[in-house]
Amino acid sequence: MDDDNNADLVSNTSEQSLPPTPPNPEPPTTISPSHPQPQPPKQPLIGLGLVLLSLLALSFENVVVHIIFNPSSVIGVSVPVGGFIVPTLSNSLLILWLRMLVVVPLIAILGTYFYPAVWRDIGQNLQSKNWRLFANLFCSGFVLFLSKVLIFLALGLIAPGVAVTIFFLYPIILLLLSDRFTGSKNFLIFSSIMVGFVLSTLPSSSNEDISRLGIMAAAGSGIAFALHLMLMQTSAKKLHPIPILWINLAIVLVLSALSLVLPWSGLWNLNIEPTHLPSLMISGLVLGGATLLSYLFNYIGIAKIGAAKASVVGATLPGLTSVLALILIQSTLQIPQILGIVFVTLGVAALSFQPPHHSPKRN
Repeated sequence: MDDDNNADLVSNTSEQSLPPTPPNPEPPTTISPSHPQPQPPKQPLIGLGLVLLSLLALSFENVVVHIIFNPSSVIGVSVPVGGFIVPTLSNSLLILWLRMLVVVPLIAILGTYFYPAVWRDIGQNLQSKNWRLFANLFCSGFVLFLSKVLIFLALGLIAPGVAVTIFFLYPIILLLLSDRFTGSKNFLIFSSIMVGFVLSTLPSSSNEDISRLGIMAAAGSGIAFALHLMLMQTSAKKLHPIPILWINLAIVLVLSALSLVLPWSGLWNLNIEPTHLPSLMISGLVLGGATLLSYLFNYIGIAKIGAAKASVVGATLPGLTSVLALILIQSTLQIPQILGIVFVTLGVAALSFQPPHHSPKRN
């Protein structure tokens, strides 16, 4: 498996969505990078369905996080559900920690099924004492941790569809940090996403303005996620994507646990009613299960349709999140916010059609 293929799959097995313009449109299909095997025939309809299921699972996770922080009438039921805790940094850390307690061990099991050499590779790299790789993996895990904490906070403060739309600034950050931000086409794409960002952050017709903290948290999450993707692609030159993914998730678990004992964001700042503890634990299981399904469907779907097509489908995540939020919790958006989602979706989808960009090969 070559370096571009590794970077491609790593990008598309990350925490939030499919990044545009992957380095190589074909995901790896081998177990060992040194022993390539023939790729299986593509199954576009099945692959498309699986990628859509992956996005639906991710959209469901976003809506559930919003419900945890805000009492909501789920599917029209008169009795509100949720609102177990208020959206604060400490509570976002708690939700992330509960989620990772489920995700990390399950991904370890699932990763071993798809890539049996996962623990061998991790052991060999630990023995290699490649400090540059270790530093890269830690930084990648740290910015992923930062991205997840911020997006959880944003999902508690603003509507799920708006939060995810603002988060989708990350493709623009990737574009700006690359050497491909040239030409009128890229300028139009950049303009489309930025117009969408502005429209989605406009105040609604009600008397309440959209939370500025929620906007900043969602934007910060997108910036951190862009850095995470860049670091993951660098690690993919040395290590298979599945070990990288598990290491990153394990780092998020450890950092979220350690953060909960800090005096300025620790357990003593949570203010959780004892009667809500069972609901929070169940919420962590639901979030972890949705994440696992998202990873599973995404991984298999990409193998069937290729990452380039999956990236185009991934651009619909803000719209899917908004529709699911409307169905589940009657979260309505104003016309400017709907237009903002459309502009961002079109911009990210157009960016996915850009010609593949190949980084220089290592000597």
